[in-house]
Amino acid sequence: MIRHVQENVAALKQAAEESKQLFMETVRALARAIDEFYTRGHSERVTRFSVEIARIMELPEEEIEKIKIGALIQDIGKMTIDDRILKKPTMLTGEEYEIMKTHTTRGHEMLKNIPQLKDIIPGLQSHHEQLDGKGYPQGLKGDEIPMIARIIMVADCFDAMTAARPYQEPAPLDYVMGVICSSAGTKYDKRVVEALVQGVQAGSIVPQSTN
Repeated sequence: MIRHVQENVAALKQAAEESKQLFMETVRALARAIDEFYTRGHSERVTRFSVEIARIMELPEEEIEKIKIGALIQDIGKMTIDDRILKKPTMLTGEEYEIMKTHTTRGHEMLKNIPQLKDIIPGLQSHHEQLDGKGYPQGLKGDEIPMIARIIMVADCFDAMTAARPYQEPAPLDYVMGVICSSAGTKYDKRVVEALVQGVQAGSIVPQSTN
């Protein structure tokens, strides 16, 4: 598996140097590999949600493109996590969860030397940070967390609670929105949460559980 990951990262570096189209195709191939073997469509859904949130927030197209790439590869570090943890059909133990949390730093280490990703890597490195400083891996607070990570963070949380998992049924949409909204301003950026609410109400953000 480690060799497979190294080959994928090498292909991504080469694609970044050759052309934008090839680069995006390689990014999507990596995301499909992650989703197919590990996260069951999670990366694609988080990408759709993140892009829609960014559009509702009226961010520039250049920023939306960065968010799209960042969301697609947010979980690339999971490709180096032991399958016994990654594919465990029950809840993780405390020790296993600590290992799982390293996927953010593992992903950063894998891609940090690709110049074309310098504005995108913060999305995968910091998408589990929280405004109150209680997230990981660095315990960043407030404005220390880049917007790309704030958006992916909310989209990731939304999908994690509304998608079926081996050990967990999807939570009702009203419940999920209540949980996320109650943490706006403490864990999550208020503007991002407001955009999520708008998207859900307008029907442009639809969770897997209602598809």
